[in-house]
Amino acid sequence: MVGGDSQWTGQGATAPYYVEMTDFLKSNGIDKTVTPATLKYYAEYPAGSGKYWGYPLEGDADAWAYRKDLFTNPDNMTAFKAKYGYDLAVPTTYAQLMDIAKFFTQPSKKLYGVAILHPEGL
Repeated sequence: MVGGDSQWTGQGATAPYYVEMTDFLKSNGIDKTVTPATLKYYAEYPAGSGKYWGYPLEGDADAWAYRKDLFTNPDNMTAFKAKYGYDLAVPTTYAQLMDIAKFFTQPSKKLYGVAILHPEGL
């Protein structure tokens, strides 16, 4: 099976380069192996039709990891709270992520903020 990029689903379906896979995906339960949103945005054409022209091979997920030793270090916790006014913790907003990145950008300690692994790059 050839894997196409979701940006080409419409053209692949209408050209026609792709084969509609709705019955195959549903009869084999493959449609249940990914989230409904992943199937909708990576395989369905036209939008809202319930017709699938591919199987999502990956969902552009970001990988996030945090150094527990840095986040639980009492000196870091105190300094971060003094500077930003809230506790150092795994961020829940991009603003918090930016604060953490700035705080941990300390070249003298060979720390450089954040690094994000993403399949598409940033």
